[in-house]
Amino acid sequence: VSLIGRMAVNCPESRLYHLSAVIGKEMLVWGGVTGEGRFLSHDTFLCLNLRTMRWSERRTTSNSPSDIPRESTGANTVVVNDRMIYQFGGVYRTSAGWNDINDVHKLDGLSLEWNKMECDGARPNGRSFCGMCVLEKEGDDVVVVVGGRGKRIVSLIPGSQWIAVPGSPEEGVNNEVWLFSTTNNHWNPADCKGTRPSPRDGHSLTSIDKSRAVLIGGTLIGQFLNDVFCFNVDFLVNAMF
Repeated sequence: VSLIGRMAVNCPESRLYHLSAVIGKEMLVWGGVTGEGRFLSHDTFLCLNLRTMRWSERRTTSNSPSDIPRESTGANTVVVNDRMIYQFGGVYRTSAGWNDINDVHKLDGLSLEWNKMECDGARPNGRSFCGMCVLEKEGDDVVVVVGGRGKRIVSLIPGSQWIAVPGSPEEGVNNEVWLFSTTNNHWNPADCKGTRPSPRDGHSLTSIDKSRAVLIGGTLIGQFLNDVFCFNVDFLVNAMF
């Protein structure tokens, strides 16, 4: 492990809960929250050239303002086919309180053009700090979403749960599993075999090959977790696309 931040030129301002992805020889960084609580926009990207260690700033494009994700925290992102970046979820603040997001946005990692995906049928409720990765199902690249934090839900997925946060009966964590097809922009709730993780947020979900991912840790109502689960997309009771 080596520290490269001080070596890089034109370092960005400090932030947390931001998003990042590597496309080719660049690392893209966007969004997040400053130490003063200011939400940073998703229409300006900070690009770190991994060869020269120099930062540059690039503006994104879109056909409509609604194609650009709103300023938020707790969103997640994955890269598909080394180029397309998918962003899902998050939570944003208004004068009336916090609102959960269940939109899916796609960014071309080369042209930096945003598009909001039009999704038909059932879809997950808004949530933040979920686990997310990319696997392959029947030749289709699917974005897998597990758990997360959000408003109260009545899940129709067998075996799934929602647990309220103490002091906030309408806010809690869940252990739902959803699959998003990047081919037809369709969500599918996954009925899983085996032992399902308990409801949680803040966990990691990492692909280890085309069909399997490992989930580690997270939190459940203030309790830090260290359990490990393996998810295999080939062993689902229902995952029709």
